[in-house]
Amino acid sequence: MKLDTLLEEIESLNFTIRLSILSGFNSVLATLERDETIKQFIAELALSSENMHQVFRRILELLSQNPQPEYAHPLDENITGLLYALQKVDAQLAQEAAEKVIETPNLFWARRLAKHILETPVADPK
Repeated sequence: MKLDTLLEEIESLNFTIRLSILSGFNSVLATLERDETIKQFIAELALSSENMHQVFRRILELLSQNPQPEYAHPLDENITGLLYALQKVDAQLAQEAAEKVIETPNLFWARRLAKHILETPVADPK
């Protein structure tokens, strides 16, 4: 599948529901690890740094799309899926995205994942 098609799936209501019914962070990580769409998305991301940067920019766009910031962010699960995939292919870029996630109010799973990413040391690429 093409990157745009996979992005649409990760940003779908179906994807949101699959994550929103989970009750623990480890369950979310396990679900993302097994998810076929996420696996395909990671493979597509790994094909080029432009794909990775496109997803980074998309995360930033989604973070700003909360018309009622006093309530739960409506795209929390979608951002979580994108951030999870990004950290599998580019730890440095994922850390930058995680810093932006931490600054955004009313995220739940995405914030948990961002904290996890920021607390995990990035391996030296040498």
